[in-house]
Amino acid sequence: MDEILHGERINQKHEKVTYQARFKDLPDGTFIEYQGDAYLIWQEQLWQWSFIGYSNARKIRPKLHTVKVITPFSIVKLFSKGLKPQVHISAYN
Repeated sequence: MDEILHGERINQKHEKVTYQARFKDLPDGTFIEYQGDAYLIWQEQLWQWSFIGYSNARKIRPKLHTVKVITPFSIVKLFSKGLKPQVHISAYN
């Protein structure tokens, strides 16, 4: 599993791997890039990520169509099947 996830995170050129997906199909726990920053999809909102927690919750789910996904595909698939991620308490405020 580690090898699969590593391949989904970093390519052979040692560059970050991302992919496009329809926003409405992404489950809670998925990270996307939005306006150059990393955001967590959580409870119908986007939460801006930082080293100290999450902030700037935005209810923009209906406005986005196709987005750049940061979370490895295999992890997104697990979230889609019902795996619930553990999320920092700052995303509950």
